[in-house]
Amino acid sequence: MRLKKRLEPKPILHWLKGHRVDFILSLVSVICFVLFVRASVYYRELSGMRGPVGTLIAGKVERKPTGVLNFGTVGPGTEFNNMDAVWTAREGHARIELEDGEILEMEEMTLIILKRPFKRHTKGSILERVKVLRGKVTTTVFKRQELVVIKKVMPEDPDVTKVNETDPTRQNLYPPANAAILKRETGDVEIVFSWPKAATGYHVLRRLDESQLRYTEVENERFVKLLVPQNAAYIWQIVDANKKVLAGPYKFELKVLTDESAKKLFKEGVQGPAEIHW
Repeated sequence: MRLKKRLEPKPILHWLKGHRVDFILSLVSVICFVLFVRASVYYRELSGMRGPVGTLIAGKVERKPTGVLNFGTVGPGTEFNNMDAVWTAREGHARIELEDGEILEMEEMTLIILKRPFKRHTKGSILERVKVLRGKVTTTVFKRQELVVIKKVMPEDPDVTKVNETDPTRQNLYPPANAAILKRETGDVEIVFSWPKAATGYHVLRRLDESQLRYTEVENERFVKLLVPQNAAYIWQIVDANKKVLAGPYKFELKVLTDESAKKLFKEGVQGPAEIHW
């Protein structure tokens, strides 16, 4: 007579049958541990939104933290938190050191908001960390170049394609129409733009090979200093808040001064005045 072989349960199934409650508790513990680790990582990332993002090291400013209605005056040593609004009054100037050591310099009548990328270990670009609402800010990350110059109500883009070469007030303009300016510096060069009469509105600058306009707010002023990239041709003008042209447009060219460029200038000449900074 043939005996049937008795099937024995597999060890793991046999263990589960006798330790069902223990298995469920162990599984719940593992799930809780995983959730705890994920929550810890999320909290570390979220904590990057807290704590100081910078410190005022020079000057006096007005500060408005998030959730506060009014601005309050603060001095050097004040720490700024994420989303703090900072304002410099007329004739004011301030210097802020960000948490990574970069320096911001705020000129008068400037309003900014200090921000921090979501993840603390992510440095982010300067434009992600500083929002300029009004005025002028310079920073070491752009070689002291203006970050952004914005106003409360930006006028429509004026027409800077036609160059005015017959304006009778040109004698007090700089750079004048069709000027060639040669400097030995490379990169960005400081240009002092000037016009005959004090104006309130905006200095508008456009590089000829680009369509973007660069606005700088002026208030009863006859000049403005800007850092302008080398080796390019530009058109500039002064307009008021209603887009009315007060001076310009005027074209000029900025070149790096070398022996070859100087020889070429003397040989070929230019349409307008030439200015060489040896």
